[in-house]
Amino acid sequence: ACGHTDRNHLRQSLLCDRLSQPTAEMAEALLALQGQTVMLERFAERDPEDPPPTAGDLGSRPVLLLAMTYCILFGYRCPGSQDSQQRPGALSRTYDPVQPADFVSAFNAALRRPQDFLQDLMALRAQAIPRDKLMRVVPLVQDTECLGPQAFQGA
Repeated sequence: ACGHTDRNHLRQSLLCDRLSQPTAEMAEALLALQGQTVMLERFAERDPEDPPPTAGDLGSRPVLLLAMTYCILFGYRCPGSQDSQQRPGALSRTYDPVQPADFVSAFNAALRRPQDFLQDLMALRAQAIPRDKLMRVVPLVQDTECLGPQAFQGA
């Protein structure tokens, strides 16, 4: 295996500061996800007409909050053009998500590239998140009813 994908090397690089047990748990979760990339792609490819993969009567709010959080943190952009008048054959450009469906679309596009998505997660350093991004994310992640593990149905 490549040095950057070796389980021990990944664990060591993710835990270089050895700050806390939650950091260790996060590292283990990321390593476990590496073997589950098909599930990430399946989540991204779900039909928009299907009910959201959430429990109870939460509707699509958990998916939207999750998508908004990841788009803000990682700068994920929507595929294609925001301009519906784009001429056929023109190069498609990405654009920043604005509407709720834009955030979900951008997040799904990121999940369709699961190895890149996981690399983004492993490269994230909390200390490097700019204050403006943090201020945008904090209200989203405080909705514990919608972002707790119990809000999502298993696959």
